[in-house]
Amino acid sequence: MNRSLRNMIALGAILLTAMLNNCGGGGGGGGSGSGSLDNGGGAASAQLSTFTNDVSACMPVLAASSTDTGEAGLGEWSAWDPMASGTVLGKLFDPGIGGNECFSAQVELLDAHIAMAQQFADTWDTSGTYTRGNITAIVQTDVPAVTIPYLAFDIPVEKLITLQVPDEDLTIHMAFTLDGDNQTIVEQYEIGDTQAGVFYSWKEGNEAGIWHASIGESKVQFMWQGDSLDKSFIITECTDAAGGNWEVMGGGSVASSASEMAFMARNQDNNASSDAYYLAITLADLMEGISQPIWNAAVNPPDSSTYAVLAYVTEEDINCFGFLGNQEYPADLTELAWNQ
Repeated sequence: MNRSLRNMIALGAILLTAMLNNCGGGGGGGGSGSGSLDNGGGAASAQLSTFTNDVSACMPVLAASSTDTGEAGLGEWSAWDPMASGTVLGKLFDPGIGGNECFSAQVELLDAHIAMAQQFADTWDTSGTYTRGNITAIVQTDVPAVTIPYLAFDIPVEKLITLQVPDEDLTIHMAFTLDGDNQTIVEQYEIGDTQAGVFYSWKEGNEAGIWHASIGESKVQFMWQGDSLDKSFIITECTDAAGGNWEVMGGGSVASSASEMAFMARNQDNNASSDAYYLAITLADLMEGISQPIWNAAVNPPDSSTYAVLAYVTEEDINCFGFLGNQEYPADLTELAWNQ
């Protein structure tokens, strides 16, 4: 497992353990009654919160999509231009052209599932089966831990809710712990026998983190961590979208238009992902798609001692997640199955 990925998950587990201790460790009381509810119901429990605002507070989100296609040769700006599809910055930050490779597009999906589960907040304290419209929820309050699919990493939880939406052939398993504004969620979803995905997400104060793996339009794994106070973020992603391997990692700040970010990428068309290229860019230039110099990491390794923002593309630096690894995305749906 990638070092930074392991550290992020370990941090989430530590935060979650602290939350459980503060909550007295149990998950909701009540008996194991079962019932069918309409839009009425009891008093709502504490609310899970979504992640879109956390992401937009500390990471760029582009909305000026272009039909221009980018290039695969990472040594040229045309492979990075955020205003073109198929490019590093375009796929990473523009949901209109990035599809399920775009981080914010995946966060929107996570938020939609959280909102769906939130409809049953007034039932979370009592195990049972409940129905609202076309959604059925099975609530379990006696699940002490779950295993994150694909990562095979155990996480303690307070509750598990399974949502079934027959109209969409959609099933969602969402296990979580909630303490005020702090929360940890493990989610697995599947759509028929063609798509599936997993999220591990957490919030603690002004910090938030999301790990995700899925198979849909593409095979994807990514990890993100952001701080809404200093408006900084770190990200890494790997997909199968460029002949078998496409990777990007980096981060930076969006505190002002002059704030800087740095990213490094590699793909199958660049010496079978053996050659990596990087750039540094301000928020203003990113939003305008202004061309930047591209550097070959083998010829000019990033040096954060001379250019501080390059810490985000210097592996082993605390500000860098590093690459996830060549073809480190789920191979098939069985790797994302909910086996508890």
